[in-house]
Amino acid sequence: THTHTQHTTHTRTHAGMNSEQQQQAESRKAFVDAASAAFDVWDVLEKAKSEQWGGEETEEMIEWMKEVVCNWFFEIPGDPPTVVEVCSYIEEILANEFNTIPDNGVAIDVSRMLVALFGTFSEGKVDELHAFVESTKKKEKKNPVKTKKEAVDEESDDGTPQHEMSDLTLGSKTNNSSNDGNDDDDDDDGWTVVKRK
Repeated sequence: THTHTQHTTHTRTHAGMNSEQQQQAESRKAFVDAASAAFDVWDVLEKAKSEQWGGEETEEMIEWMKEVVCNWFFEIPGDPPTVVEVCSYIEEILANEFNTIPDNGVAIDVSRMLVALFGTFSEGKVDELHAFVESTKKKEKKNPVKTKKEAVDEESDDGTPQHEMSDLTLGSKTNNSSNDGNDDDDDDDGWTVVKRK
């Protein structure tokens, strides 16, 4: 009888740990979903998708970037990265993986959002994270992103695109510099597409 009582107590404790671990996993998933939603409405990634900055693997590269940035927030418990650190990290990933040279600070808006979302997660406000995801879904429905191929497929008979991308709440820093004669394509949005010679 004594052994059975110990086993029951151990089972209750173990079940409590599972419930707590499950709650932590659900909270973490809510943060990851919210962070992914923040990336999804960031105009820089919209442009990366529409122009296929990473070639045929653009979508996979974007998903990988979201994952590594989200995981980074959990690497040092109690010491999450700052806005400046997140901004630098995202810009480094974009430069190394997407053949672009971002202006300094181009990722500051999304970085602020990610740090704020992690603060919400840290305070245990999972409902606010879910509400954020829902609010971004509404924005995505209003402003769908199309790839270059989809835009070309929707051109009218006279060759003009039928869809224009619209700006969303998370903007990028702009740079109105002109092409200085090099072979890189300088866009008016603060990005330079680097081409191999």
